[in-house]
Amino acid sequence: MSRIRNVSFSPNPLVAGKQVQVTLEVDDPAAIASAKVYDPRGYELAMSPAEEGDTTVFRLSELVPYDADAGTYYATVVLKDTQGTVERKSVEIRVA
Repeated sequence: MSRIRNVSFSPNPLVAGKQVQVTLEVDDPAAIASAKVYDPRGYELAMSPAEEGDTTVFRLSELVPYDADAGTYYATVVLKDTQGTVERKSVEIRVA
């Protein structure tokens, strides 16, 4: 299983009505069958592989809802590898 190394958000904190870029770094990108984020509303958002220098990462660009209240929320990153193993990680996100 490819392990999640890092999940980052830009900008951080998020801003209601603005785009957020989510970047997921993993140990072995070739072993990943799918990478998804479940936002605080429970919506499933698929991530796409992207080259970053010599590393492959997974990225997602999404609009933060205009009516998002300031505060701390949690999203869940879910990786599924080519053998069907699933890894989940809860990540804290802040909206300014």
